[in-house]
Amino acid sequence: MNGKKFSKDEKVDNLSALGYICYLKGDLSEAEKCLEQAVNLDDKNVINWKNLALIYKKLKKWDKLIFCFKKVLEIDPELIDAWNNLGYGYGMLKEYKKELECYDRVLELNSESEDGWFNKGVVFEELSEWEQAFHCYNRCLSINDKNFRAWCGKGIVLGKSGNLDGALECFEKSLDINPRFVDGWYNKGITLAKLFYIDRAIECFEEALKIKPEDIKSLYAEGILLKISGDLEEAVKCFMELLSLEPENKEVWLLQGEMLEKLGDMEFALSCYEHWTDLGGGDEENDEESNDFDSPDFLDYRH
Repeated sequence: MNGKKFSKDEKVDNLSALGYICYLKGDLSEAEKCLEQAVNLDDKNVINWKNLALIYKKLKKWDKLIFCFKKVLEIDPELIDAWNNLGYGYGMLKEYKKELECYDRVLELNSESEDGWFNKGVVFEELSEWEQAFHCYNRCLSINDKNFRAWCGKGIVLGKSGNLDGALECFEKSLDINPRFVDGWYNKGITLAKLFYIDRAIECFEEALKIKPEDIKSLYAEGILLKISGDLEEAVKCFMELLSLEPENKEVWLLQGEMLEKLGDMEFALSCYEHWTDLGGGDEENDEESNDFDSPDFLDYRH
């Protein structure tokens, strides 16, 4: 008996469903294959192009993600979320001019697009165009003053511009809206550190780590501030946790060795120095020395 012959539409539906199941199971490679076959059979299916782009995002295949959203926009040139996502893809490739063009198109389609103004602000922030970034975040907040990410972005711009008190106020507003926003706690901690409120800054990094224990930057910043404050034993614990997550961090192996040497644990210190040299430490003219880390000023914001 011959097996049932499926129509093209049925084949597309089956491949879409199988791709979704594979995605839920975490088998991104198989999900990718299924959805690629689906769009090859029907290249006018917007949902499948979007789902394929989602997989490419997980796989960090930015060129392919861009291709998917270009196909979506061939089908529907006024789809705002596709323009935003196309811009995101260009941003991941640091093609900021093309990214801005996408968000400009979003704002042509809807001048009150919260995401359009926010995303544009992020690009100007990346380009260190503080005035324009500030304008974009303010426009975003004029549309929705509960956008905690925009408050955070505005805080970063103010902090970068030297207005630390204004930055702190923005991060606090961000956290009032979403107390579990890791970047809010991190950036508030950075601002407090720059204001030399070291203990309060450390508390912020601890809050960030309660929410996301594997947050590398919070572990690093807390370890640095503990070192600056003289609490070497706690700093060592912090860096040990960091190194368990990022074992090839040459700089931290060096710092760890120096602190352990000061604590009198020469055996462990030498082991850290060996890791440092194995990773190329001492081979470059610009290797960081410990006295570069005696001030919180070099700690930076993140978005």
